[in-house]
Amino acid sequence: METINVILPSHLYIPENAESIDARVLCEIAPNVDAETELLRIKANEGEKFRFINYAIFCDAEDQSTFEFFPRIDGKRILRLHGTPQENGSYKIALGLAPDMRNDALISCNILLKPNQLLTWHVKNIGDITVPMGVRMVGYVDNLNQRKEGLFK
Repeated sequence: METINVILPSHLYIPENAESIDARVLCEIAPNVDAETELLRIKANEGEKFRFINYAIFCDAEDQSTFEFFPRIDGKRILRLHGTPQENGSYKIALGLAPDMRNDALISCNILLKPNQLLTWHVKNIGDITVPMGVRMVGYVDNLNQRKEGLFK
C-alpha cells in the first residue's frame, strides 16, 4: 500500500517543528467603567510572524449586555464577523463557549500577526459589579514563509 502525505491548511494545526504560542490572561474588571481596559497585548518582533488558530474568551457576568471584548491588530478590529449579530450589522464578542478557557472553549480563527504588528484585546464592563474577564490565544511562530538570507560568493 502506498503512503500518501497529507498537508493540512496552516490555520488548522500547529506544525510539528513550530514553536507554539498559548497566551492567556484573566483579570478582575471594575464595574461602571465606560472606558476600555487592555487585557492582553502580543507583539510580533522584527523577523517574526505569529499565526493564531484559536482563541477563547471568558466572563463571569450574567448579562452579556453589560460587557464586551474588543480584539484588534494595530488598533483595527479583527474577527469582525465573530460574536452576536447586532441590528447595525456589527458583531459583539461577549459569549464564550464554556465556563472557562479550556480547550473545549476554543474558537477557530486564522490571524496572521506580521513583524512589528500589535495584537490587543480590550474589554469593557458597564455592569454594576466587578467581573472576571479573560482571553486565551493559541497559535505558533510561523517560520514556513520566512526569507532566508544566504551569502553570495
